[in-house]
Amino acid sequence: MEVDISVVIPTHNRLEDLKKSISSILKQTLLPKEIIIIDDGSIQEVEADLFNIPGERIKLKILRNKISKGASYARNMGINEAVGKYIAFLDDDDEFLDKKLELVLRAFKKTGVDVIYHPAIVNYTKENLRYITNPKDNISFTDCLIGNQLGGASMVSAKRDMLLKLGGFDTSLPALEDYEMWMRLAKAGATFHKLSEPLVSYQVTTGKDYLSASMEKFVSSKKIIYSKYRWECSALSLGEQKTMEEANKKHEAYKNLLSGKKMSASWLYLSAFKVRFNVELLLASFFSFFGIRALILCQKLKSKV
Repeated sequence: MEVDISVVIPTHNRLEDLKKSISSILKQTLLPKEIIIIDDGSIQEVEADLFNIPGERIKLKILRNKISKGASYARNMGINEAVGKYIAFLDDDDEFLDKKLELVLRAFKKTGVDVIYHPAIVNYTKENLRYITNPKDNISFTDCLIGNQLGGASMVSAKRDMLLKLGGFDTSLPALEDYEMWMRLAKAGATFHKLSEPLVSYQVTTGKDYLSASMEKFVSSKKIIYSKYRWECSALSLGEQKTMEEANKKHEAYKNLLSGKKMSASWLYLSAFKVRFNVELLLASFFSFFGIRALILCQKLKSKV
C-alpha cells in the first residue's frame, strides 16, 4: 500500500509531550510519508536532533513561527507544506495508537471519502480513569451545526486538497477551530467515514486553572461561529434548535466540571434537562455534585447496560 499521508503537529512549549507524540508515530505499523512539526513560538526551539527519527524512512520538516500565532495558523502552515494526499492531525499532547495510520489510510483507499474520523481514549490523569468517546455515525452539516460530532483534530484525517479548497482552519477563532473546520467540510459536501476503533489517546488534567482562559475562548468562539452561520442556525427546526441548545449547555457544564466547579456544572446539566427533558441529563446534574470522577463512572456504567 502506497504511504501517502503526512502527519501535521502544531506545538507550543510542550517539548516533553511532543517527544511522546513523535514516539507514538514511530511505533506505527505503517509509517507516514512525512512528519511536519510547526513550532509555534516555543521558548525552546524544536530541533530535529531531539527526536530519533529514521531519516531514510520518514521525512521530518520543522517549520517555525517566531511568535505564537495559534493552532489554526500553525496547522495551515503544515497543510500548505505537506506533500501527502492525506493529512493526519496530531496535537502535541496526544498520542496515536499503533494501528492509527494503517487503518486510516486503508479506509481512505477503500471508501474514497474525504474525511476519516474515529473514537479516542480520554485519560483523566488525576482521577486515574479513562473513557472512550463515541462520535456520531453518518455525519451531516446539520449534525455539525448542532454540535461537534467528530471530536478534536487528532481524531480526524482529511484529504489535503479538500482542506486547501476550503482555506484551512479559521485563524480568527481563539478556540473550536477544529469544530468549525468540520462544519465547513460538511457544508461543502465532504464525505465522512467513521472507524469504530479508538486510534488516539489524549490526556485531560482537571483543576481550578482549567476554566478561566478556556471558557473565555470557548464563549468567544461560539459567538463568532454562530454569527458566521446565523442563517443556517435560523433555518433549523425547533427540535434541532433545542438539541443545539442542549449540546451547548452540556459542553459548558463539562468545562465547568473539569475546573472543579461542581455546582455550576450541575446547574448547567439541569438547564440542559429543562430544554430536552432527557433523564440522562438529570442524572448528570446529580452526579456532578460528586465531581468528574462520579460522572465518568456513571457514563461508563451506562455504556455497559
